[in-house]
Amino acid sequence: QRDTSDFEGAKASYQKSIELNNKQFNAYINLASLLYNQAKYDEAIAVLKDGKENIPNYMEIRYMLASFYKNLGQTANYNKETKEILVINPDDKWAKSNR
Repeated sequence: QRDTSDFEGAKASYQKSIELNNKQFNAYINLASLLYNQAKYDEAIAVLKDGKENIPNYMEIRYMLASFYKNLGQTANYNKETKEILVINPDDKWAKSNR
């Protein structure tokens, strides 16, 4: 088990990165992964929603958000997110294969 200070330090670092540049997609992805792996699902989803708002056409954030919804059994949210991806890119292979 990791020391909680490692978690808090990483969390603070990703949050600072987002604060300094809200277009820093890796910070959203990494922070959401960190939170999700700590079973902080609502926080992870909130981070991805924020990332989606700030970088709407960055698909990796949307893929991760949809996957989190699917893993958590939030089918309606998963379907909505997948449809939004297809509106942005009707040929999106990920969204088409995950419908």
